[in-house]
Amino acid sequence: MGLPLVLKPPYIYVGAIVGGLRREYRSMYYGDPTPEQLSAWRSSLDAFLSAIHQAGEPYPVLAEYPILDLERADFLVVGRRRALVAECKGWSNPKRINDFSVEVNGELFADPCYQLRNYVNKLRYFHSAASKFEFDGVVYTYGTHTYHDDCPVVSDPEELAQKLSGLGEAGGDGEVRDILEGKLAINESLVKLVEKHKYELVQGAAKILLEEGYGLSGEQLQVVERVLISLERRERRSFLVKGISGSGKTLVALTLLFEALSRGYKALLGYNEQQTTQHNTHGSQNEC
Repeated sequence: MGLPLVLKPPYIYVGAIVGGLRREYRSMYYGDPTPEQLSAWRSSLDAFLSAIHQAGEPYPVLAEYPILDLERADFLVVGRRRALVAECKGWSNPKRINDFSVEVNGELFADPCYQLRNYVNKLRYFHSAASKFEFDGVVYTYGTHTYHDDCPVVSDPEELAQKLSGLGEAGGDGEVRDILEGKLAINESLVKLVEKHKYELVQGAAKILLEEGYGLSGEQLQVVERVLISLERRERRSFLVKGISGSGKTLVALTLLFEALSRGYKALLGYNEQQTTQHNTHGSQNEC
């Protein structure tokens, strides 16, 4: 069947849930999750389940919920009329780099609040069950108290339990089915979005696109970050972004275009009838 894995109370022990996630991951991706992924599942499940037991309601939980087949939300907790995305991070000392990236132990990752807004906005704008549910979200930083942002962030299990209790009455099989059988489908073209926000996009594309449901996945953010860092260092490099149709290459190109303009570079986007693009970056100032 594949992900997500549906968890219902009484929640079984973490080892069995990780085994279920591994089984459904194999079914979906035809391969094993990495040891790092398995370790992250165990850690986040330990932290999350200790909080949901304190919430006092038997909420069903969708673990590793796919978002447009590009990424997966850690947990989607289902109430009768509300649903909450919970992104769990066990990092000890994340360092903010910009609006969409953090550095942890020398590696770049998607900023948790950017990630959360991306998931929640996609559910709000593009999920067929959005008329039945009010989607919201929270970042649970169970490994640190130092990460703060303007999205909801909690660091203690009691705080997360309180946030979960705000969902009200727990959802049942019908609500879970509404979300599982619902579809995520983009209903506005990027061209129309650019036309609507063309002036604001020049001031900061990543935030505008994010708030409209066009946030970038973690892999897409890494591409954008690498290109922008190369520009800042004035390196003469070329980048070829490859992906199947619908994988988000155009979104990456548009984000790079407007982010480059907002940083004072000159930028040109070429787009032909075969929908292929080639982007070159040069280290000299004001070129892209």
